Amino acid sequence: MKKYSIIVAITLLVVFTGCSRKQESEMPQEPVTAEMVNGIVRIEMPGSGSDLFGDIKPAIKDTVLKKLEADISRSPYNMDKFNRNRAKKLASVPVSEITFIPVLSASHKKLNQVRSGLAPNSEAFEAEEEYVFFYESENGKLIKAYDGEYSGCSRNYTGSYAEIEKFVREAWGDKYVDKMGGDVFVDKLIERERNRIGKERWRIHIYVTNGFMFKELEFALAHADNGKVFILRDGNMPRISYFKNNKMVYCDTSQSDDMEEVDMDGFFNLMFYIFKEQQDRLLNNRKK
Repeated sequence: MKKYSIIVAITLLVVFTGCSRKQESEMPQEPVTAEMVNGIVRIEMPGSGSDLFGDIKPAIKDTVLKKLEADISRSPYNMDKFNRNRAKKLASVPVSEITFIPVLSASHKKLNQVRSGLAPNSEAFEAEEEYVFFYESENGKLIKAYDGEYSGCSRNYTGSYAEIEKFVREAWGDKYVDKMGGDVFVDKLIERERNRIGKERWRIHIYVTNGFMFKELEFALAHADNGKVFILRDGNMPRISYFKNNKMVYCDTSQSDDMEEVDMDGFFNLMFYIFKEQQDRLLNNRKK
């Protein structure tokens, strides 16, 4: 009797499983939309007419250029070796010929929120105001390229002393901090950073003409629609970007010395398109 009950139970299990699979295959599949696949939302790329590509605020331009002038005019004898070399490079810059380009920011946290449907697509990118990128050209030829980043106590020097000291040691190295006086060095650094105001909150950097960023900018200016370029900051990584045939692309020389144009839509929506391809393949197989 016990053996007979087991056989009946196995038979019923097989029957119900077969019916369940048949019912599942006959159920209408949800249509694959262009907005979401497998729970991942496709990030919509902004068009060239978006407000994100508007002019840099005059106040920011003015402050950055004042810092540039200050770096040029500051006495080399009051600088360390790095700043003396930088001042020499900046000394030949005619400030009146500098062009600022738009900077877009795309934080990993915000992108993941959009991909998960927790934030609207309109929040995927935002205009950056604490990082600028500008260049000098003469008769259409690129001469120099720069960027500037807003820094100071508002970003790195708030919080407990232990947190600040940890940040300083990570940035400067334990051996260097101890060599410079340990706690005394940290105190002086914190005081200097907290006293930064106005233009002194900006740090200006010049790109070497034989570096990859300069070459990418030169390439972008030559290939962009209407010659207009912008910077996309993916995390802290600035990417030289532009519109080509009304599509957002960015330059990439990380894989080789050859310049590669990367489709930004594919870059930011890689998982979406992988899932969509899998979904399409599954639906096509079911139709056969």
